Amino acid sequence: MAARGDVADAARRLADCGADRELTDLALACLAPAREARPASAAEVAEAVVRYLASLDGRAQAARLEAAEAHGRAEQERRARKLTALLAAVVVLVVLGAGATWWWLDRRRGEREAKAGSQVTEALQEAAQHGSGRRWTEALAASTRAVQLAESASADLRARAAATHAEVTREAEVAAVAERLAASNRELLAALERAHPVEADDRYPTDWAAADRLYHEAFAAQGLDPGEGTAAEAAGRMARRGISSELAAALDGWALARRRIGDEDGHRRLAEVSDLFDADEVRARIRRAIAGGEADALTALARDEDLLRRPLETLRLLGSGLTEVGAYEDAATMLARAHRRYPDDHVLCLLRARALHLAGRWEESARYYVAMLALRPGAAIVYAEAGQELLNLGEFARAEQVFRDGLDRWPEDGVMHGQLAVALISQGRAEEAQQEVEAAVRFAPRNPWVRTIQAGTLLAVPGRKAEAIAAAEEALRLAPVSGDVCAGVSR
Repeated sequence: MAARGDVADAARRLADCGADRELTDLALACLAPAREARPASAAEVAEAVVRYLASLDGRAQAARLEAAEAHGRAEQERRARKLTALLAAVVVLVVLGAGATWWWLDRRRGEREAKAGSQVTEALQEAAQHGSGRRWTEALAASTRAVQLAESASADLRARAAATHAEVTREAEVAAVAERLAASNRELLAALERAHPVEADDRYPTDWAAADRLYHEAFAAQGLDPGEGTAAEAAGRMARRGISSELAAALDGWALARRRIGDEDGHRRLAEVSDLFDADEVRARIRRAIAGGEADALTALARDEDLLRRPLETLRLLGSGLTEVGAYEDAATMLARAHRRYPDDHVLCLLRARALHLAGRWEESARYYVAMLALRPGAAIVYAEAGQELLNLGEFARAEQVFRDGLDRWPEDGVMHGQLAVALISQGRAEEAQQEVEAAVRFAPRNPWVRTIQAGTLLAVPGRKAEAIAAAEEALRLAPVSGDVCAGVSR
């Protein structure tokens, strides 16, 4: 069939034989019916076969390379899978290790926080206990320790410790300011007590000018001079001290001293300042009545049924005011009631003794003065006035004993030496009296009352009249307007 030019069957068999396309195409070309479609010569066919064989070697080499590459890729994939598994295992181990470490660290942190929390709580409780007891140094130390310990505790505890420390610090500062003020107030009140004519234990008779000076020094030393600035400004400084009643009472005593030395302007200024910061309306009424000499107003207050409900300072001021305006009987009655309310107050007792004396009730006055010797044994003024009242009653021996007891305590008290001289003269013991007068002049040469005593005792000694006159003139020179001195010199 191929010889007749029919190659269809041969082409089918070549297509199905499975040979390479190059060989089947060469075979079909050789069977082509047209001469020009067939290879020109056997040499051309041989050359095509050689080319085919050569291509087989190339394809074989390429196959080997491709196989090698495939193997390499497979190995790399295997190694990659192995490395991935290894890395996954490492990651798992790392995660597990990190978790275990975190758990351990968290547990340790929790233990530390729990321990620190317990210590912080204990320190805070300690700070609270010391704070309630106003032991601020210890409270500050405890709260500071709590803040330091809280650095290892929870955030809540840190905040709580910081807040507590801030509060303790603030309260400690407030307490320190209050303590400084309290110490300053104690110092001020002690100085004012020394200045007060009634409470000045070692100063007799009353030197009102000295009292005025001592009052001014006491207030000025604490920045409370009532004469500085306006009355309202001075009152504000007083009020901020927190002891208004005590300071008002001191100003009342100072006002009395200024009245006695004739300083009416100074007296009015002190009364004005007192009224501005002293909230007690009754004391304000008493001051106005004293300034106006209104005995009826003071007497009405003294007879008030609610009198004994008033503060001690009010009762003292009222008693002093009644005496000041000459209402001696009302003063004595009112002070008796007040003294029963405050039996241990020596000022009320002394004011009553003086009111009784001025009312002419010397025996009762003497009893009060003798009681005062037990109530205020360290007061020179009590010895002096008690002995003087006994002299007034003619109880010269008792008066002598009181003066000698006083001089055992205050051997350089010139006035008391003079009083003892009077007691001795009254008993006819002129020589002893003269010795006491000499001591009186030695210790109190500028006291007009002492000079008056000196003149009286010298007159009792024959031949010493000129000395007596000289002593009397000195007394008048020292106190030219003193009624007591003038009366003494006249006698």
